[in-house]
Amino acid sequence: MKELATVKKFDLILDPTGKEKCDIVIKRLKKEFLPLAVDGVKDKEGYEKVRRAKGLMVSTRTSIEGGRKELNEDAQTFIKNTNAEAKRLIGEMAPVEEHLKAELKKVDDEKKRIAEEKARKVQEKAQGRLNQLQAVNASLSINEIIALDDATFENILKAATETFEIEKARLAEIEKQKKEEAERLEKQRKEQEEIAEQQRQAQEKIDKEREKIEAEKRTIAEAKAKEEAEKLRQAEIEAAKKRAKKEAEEELKRKELAKLEAEKKAKAKAERLERLKPDKEKLLAFAETIKATEAPVVKSDEAKVVVEQVQALINKIYIYIQERSNTL
Repeated sequence: MKELATVKKFDLILDPTGKEKCDIVIKRLKKEFLPLAVDGVKDKEGYEKVRRAKGLMVSTRTSIEGGRKELNEDAQTFIKNTNAEAKRLIGEMAPVEEHLKAELKKVDDEKKRIAEEKARKVQEKAQGRLNQLQAVNASLSINEIIALDDATFENILKAATETFEIEKARLAEIEKQKKEEAERLEKQRKEQEEIAEQQRQAQEKIDKEREKIEAEKRTIAEAKAKEEAEKLRQAEIEAAKKRAKKEAEEELKRKELAKLEAEKKAKAKAERLERLKPDKEKLLAFAETIKATEAPVVKSDEAKVVVEQVQALINKIYIYIQERSNTL
């Protein structure tokens, strides 16, 4: 591999010598690199050869690209020819580079798969251990569980299981005692209910006797209250009759006074109307006089507007005198 010559940027000049040199180099690269392969993850030497070959192919390709760009500066025609040649050369090299990349990717992908598989198994084992611990009310973090070797974990699980069984037995005993206490309390409750029922029946009998006596007392009290109420009702009737008679007499007096007051007001109103009658007649006559006033005949539009406004005012004055006169 060290003896292989790379394509220099000035080898791209399209003369028979330069082109021939480039073709020779690419053929040698194909011949030596296409057969390269990596035989699995453990083939470190093969992997390194492919990696170095790929690096040489990349550097050769970038050298061609660099030469193409520099030579393009000379002339447009030369640039066109250079681009075409570079494209051709890169096209010739592409299968080699893709082959090398594919060989490297196979190994890299296998390494990744192996690492992921290893991590998955570690995680599954850790989860299984965690489930075992949680089953006996014990717990560690995933990282702590992963760090434990099998013997250490088994010792921890054994100790946790023994503690769990002891606690389980203790709780079972407590539950048994609670059940016995609940049965005792239930028996006691039933006995107290029987006593309470007997007391209730006895109290019910006493209450019925007391209710009978109270009913007899209420009957007597109601009869007495009824008699008293009748006396009170009769007294209220007599008092109501007296009040009605008095109110009738007072109402008669009020009506007589109201009649006299109405007659007095009517007389005063008639006297006032009679007194104001001459003035009212004069005001009404004055209103008619104002209404009958004839406006002068004018010719100009301005004067006609004034006449119309005056006639409107005269009409308003007429109506005002009429309305106010009727209030006298």
